[in-house]
Amino acid sequence: MGGPEMRGAGCQIAYPLTELAVMGFLRVLPMLGRFWSAYRTACRTLSKQRPDVVVLVDFPGFHWWTARAAKRLGIPVIYYLPPQLWAWAPWRIKKMRCLVDHVLCKLPFEESWYRKRGCHAT
Repeated sequence: MGGPEMRGAGCQIAYPLTELAVMGFLRVLPMLGRFWSAYRTACRTLSKQRPDVVVLVDFPGFHWWTARAAKRLGIPVIYYLPPQLWAWAPWRIKKMRCLVDHVLCKLPFEESWYRKRGCHAT
């Protein structure tokens, strides 16, 4: 699952995630069927292909579900460009600790923020 740059780099894309790139609750509502379809595709792909690791990039509204599916299958989860929990949802850190094995941070202060809250972060 990914976008055109991943496809251009040679990845086989099971579902083009850029089609789901919307923000705001009201914009998500009419697309719930598409989100559900993408989630089912992710679950089937994870189950059949059993990757060594799942790398999530941004997009927390969808990727929490993907991470949960991967963890159920025993597949390690790495989150690159993690949700900015420090800015808008610090109470969700428990979900991050439970669903994500390692956080790859981009912003200079994020690593220590995540580590102080019990997440493995680099």
